[in-house]
Amino acid sequence: MSRWKMNKLGFLNFWLYDQEEFPIHDGHILLRGNNAAGKSITTQSFVPFILDGDKRPERLDPFGSRDRKMEFYLLGDNEREESTGYLYLEFRKPDAEEYRTIGVGMRAQRGKREIDFWGFCLRDGRRIGSGGLQLFEQMGGQNLPLSKRKLHQLIEDPSCWTESQTAYKEMVNKQIFGFEDIRQYDQLVQLLIMVRAPKLSKDFRPTEVKKLLNLSLQVLTDDDLSAMVSTMEQMDNLEDTLHGYQRAMQDARIIRNEYNRYNQYILGRKGQAYLEARSAVQRLRNQLRDAEGLRGNLERQLDEQSERKRQSGTRLEQARAQRTAMGDDDLSAKSAQLKQVFENCTRLAAQLEQGENRLQKLEDGISRREVNLRTLTRDCDDTRAAVRRLLRELNDQNELLRLGQEHDQYVRGLQAERLDTDQQALLAALRQRSR
Repeated sequence: MSRWKMNKLGFLNFWLYDQEEFPIHDGHILLRGNNAAGKSITTQSFVPFILDGDKRPERLDPFGSRDRKMEFYLLGDNEREESTGYLYLEFRKPDAEEYRTIGVGMRAQRGKREIDFWGFCLRDGRRIGSGGLQLFEQMGGQNLPLSKRKLHQLIEDPSCWTESQTAYKEMVNKQIFGFEDIRQYDQLVQLLIMVRAPKLSKDFRPTEVKKLLNLSLQVLTDDDLSAMVSTMEQMDNLEDTLHGYQRAMQDARIIRNEYNRYNQYILGRKGQAYLEARSAVQRLRNQLRDAEGLRGNLERQLDEQSERKRQSGTRLEQARAQRTAMGDDDLSAKSAQLKQVFENCTRLAAQLEQGENRLQKLEDGISRREVNLRTLTRDCDDTRAAVRRLLRELNDQNELLRLGQEHDQYVRGLQAERLDTDQQALLAALRQRSR
């Protein structure tokens, strides 16, 4: 945030100035002229008078004398009986093009000891000059300074108007400089007064600068020192407390991390429990749906059984009515018939059981014969295979034996599997020889 910089210095009906403005470039101004040309009086008018409103003679004179008072700059050397004059200083913020003006008005009367004093501030953007607020009014071709009452009406802001030198200093500090303690602002003004001293550059050595700075600073009282010591002790206590808080924060972080892990574990457990409960709920819902379906089926069956019961009851009543209509003789005859039928059923059941036993025996005999048949068939196949092998051996030895027709008959007999007793004997001999 930028600071306020001096932009324009103005005088109205003050000392030798009827109406004069001095532009200040970027907070800097240079006044040059011959000796006794009024440079010191011009600078002392706003450093420091326009900054704090203190009009004591020793404050106005750079040499510290009490020769000339403020009445001289307003009334001159017995030239006027009464006079009203203004001094104002305009500030500007370059980056924001904001303007703020502080000023002092005074009215002096010959023979009256006290000068009427008032201070003002323009903080609403208005500027003093052409096109803005004018500190004078035209009457009879002359520019007459505004009275205190008329200017007060133009200001319109009670917080920017004062008739006390102390209140004016506080208002300037608040609107322009912004020191938290008014004593700091007093130290700034005192430093400006010391720098304003005439012929300062004649003996401007480091020791003089140190002396100047020491003189510009306010002496610290015991209260100030006690407050400083108390503040330093509080700072030490705060530092110890801060270290304690830091250790506590470290411990709290450890606890937080462990607690987060615990929370994550518990959250996982609860999530698992939730999923299990959700599965159980879904399973129970399915069971409920199945149970509801089963209940519906049972209710339908119950309705069917109830209907059957009702129909059975109806038939029972009809049977009872028929029994009553039939009488006892018909019942005896039916009982005898039922007994005979039961005996026939018993006899037939016995016959059926005997037939089943015979059938079981026949099946067992068939099973044994089938086993024997399979055994014989296997033996027959083995025998045929052996005969075929012997036949091949005989064919191989046919040339050696040279038996002629008799040999051929044997061979054909073997091939036809029709051998007589001699041939069988010969075949046995051949088998014995082949072994």
